Amino acid sequence: MFDLEEYLKHPESLTRDVILSKDMLEAIFEEEDRAIREVNISKIGIRAKDLKIKSDFNKLIKAQESQIKDARKEIQTQATSNNETKPDRNIFRLSDITGKVEDATKVYSSGDYHVDNDGVVKWGMTGEIEVPILTACHYPITITRILKNVETDKESVTVAWKRNNVPNSVTVPRSQIADGRKIVGLSDHGCPVNSEQSRALVTYFADLEKFNLSSIKVCKSISKYGWYGEDFIFQSNDNIVLDIPRDYQTLTAAVDTSGDYSKWLNTVKDIRKSKRNEPLIYMAASFASPLLQLVNALPFIVNQYGTTGKGKTVDLMLASSIWGNPSGYIEEGNSTLFSLEKRLGILNNLPLMVDDLSKISDDGDGRKYTDFIYFLSSGKGKGRGNKDQKLEEVATWRNVILTNLERPLAMDTMKGGAINRVLDFETDEGNIFANPGEVVSVVTHNFGHAGREFVKYVKENRNSISGLIDSYSDKIKQLARILGSVKEDKQIQPLAVLLAADEISEKCIFKDGVRLDVNYCINYLKDVSEVSEMDRALRALIEVANSKAHLNFAVNNDDDVRAERWGKWEGSAIMILPTKLRELAKEYNFDSRQFLKWLDLKGKLIHDPGKYTKPIRLSNAGLVRCNVIDISGIEPDATTINTTLNHASGIS
Repeated sequence: MFDLEEYLKHPESLTRDVILSKDMLEAIFEEEDRAIREVNISKIGIRAKDLKIKSDFNKLIKAQESQIKDARKEIQTQATSNNETKPDRNIFRLSDITGKVEDATKVYSSGDYHVDNDGVVKWGMTGEIEVPILTACHYPITITRILKNVETDKESVTVAWKRNNVPNSVTVPRSQIADGRKIVGLSDHGCPVNSEQSRALVTYFADLEKFNLSSIKVCKSISKYGWYGEDFIFQSNDNIVLDIPRDYQTLTAAVDTSGDYSKWLNTVKDIRKSKRNEPLIYMAASFASPLLQLVNALPFIVNQYGTTGKGKTVDLMLASSIWGNPSGYIEEGNSTLFSLEKRLGILNNLPLMVDDLSKISDDGDGRKYTDFIYFLSSGKGKGRGNKDQKLEEVATWRNVILTNLERPLAMDTMKGGAINRVLDFETDEGNIFANPGEVVSVVTHNFGHAGREFVKYVKENRNSISGLIDSYSDKIKQLARILGSVKEDKQIQPLAVLLAADEISEKCIFKDGVRLDVNYCINYLKDVSEVSEMDRALRALIEVANSKAHLNFAVNNDDDVRAERWGKWEGSAIMILPTKLRELAKEYNFDSRQFLKWLDLKGKLIHDPGKYTKPIRLSNAGLVRCNVIDISGIEPDATTINTTLNHASGIS
């Protein structure tokens, strides 16, 4: 940083190159007080004379003054050519407010307002004398740029002001500076606005934009991370401005790079050498997130489950350090869906990390977890109205969500659609990390570099990504057939994306030959029968009838039950009262009528014509209509049933 004040304290340190440099010129004219500026020029001129470059120095000063004068003249000419303006409009330098050197040559016309360190004052005629008649702001303030959102077409403006000689700025929706009531909200950001002057300030901003249409910079903007055309947005660049709401400063501060990339890389390589599956899975899932947009794949969830204390949170921190600082990147499991929706809308193509889903308050039936899964994997938020009774923009995202829990997230009582959206992986025996404290220290001080390197490679090879994922999909199907199972198609693509990301990251970042075991991953995919809602309903019915035999279900010729009578099990047929089947359907989250239709199509429902029931003698009281289900040849293995139900109820 060029320190003019230090040079002026020791003028003997000024050399020819320093005096005639661009930095020196900019530092001189950055001084707003003209008297002080002239004193500084004089001091530097004395040293320039000693070095016999006084003439060259004077030429530079005159050239800069001339450039500023020409810029002022151009603004005056534009104002004069507009028949709605007067030739004597006030003008001011943008740098007088922003304090930025690059704004030194930008000159704004302020119409009937005079803008200086005392504020923004409107001038008018009192008789034949022009006097200040209205104060719009007690401090200098202006519009520096207009942002047009490429997704919504809505505009925002950046307002800059200087208070106590300290420049400040904030970007707000255009509507805020166009309404006398809303503009007072700028005061929340430290902007000196009050209700008495609000209307005058609105008029000043309108005039300012009107008189400076060709001077105020108009930029494209976007309010989320991720793909924009061929580019991937991590921060503002020459083509587009990243405009994230100020409420999410913690997140935007986290999505950054810091520290030593090589230190992070060496630490992660050591972790990979252990060949623990958990870090490899989480890192592959994290890297996979930007790929979804390229292949038009839906969001999905990768959940790691296992007993507490193994290092699942540290593993999540490692995965988040690929993109930024784990301390601000990871969200807590007790966050509201509204909060997660806003965060997802901003992250967009970057992964969402949610730690410890056990904080979700659930009644044990899995319904809240089901809602959670459907919401996160939908890729789209809910339409909501704001306080102005207008619909807010609906948040959208296409990414991978990483979570952890002490049991599988996909429960057997969930509908197949929810189960399909989750890849559950169980932690192996022992601790994930040999030195978790050291890992935490490294990833919280060195982060963000690997994600940029990964995206750079993907951008250069984006045309091959789809083919790579397709090849993994085919490989998964082939290996599953060899293993004697049929995997659910909607689970195959997410795993294929994970494996593709694992291959790409090894190739462009780690280069250590360590890869995810495909067979290991395939074993965690759900079979078609596991995901089928009707198959699960049948397993649930058989299990209930098994567990309630002699208690609620009479067995064969033994008509005695010890509690409320639900039905009867005779040979290979389960007979259940329709009311009890509906209760069972509600408990295990399936549609009882759809279940009966499915059984009928399979020829497994014994019933009278036009009905789904058949009269059955359950007791000496007489005949009662029941749903009669033939389970011959389709009864699942009891051990499989018990294991599944134990998971569903949270028993480990």
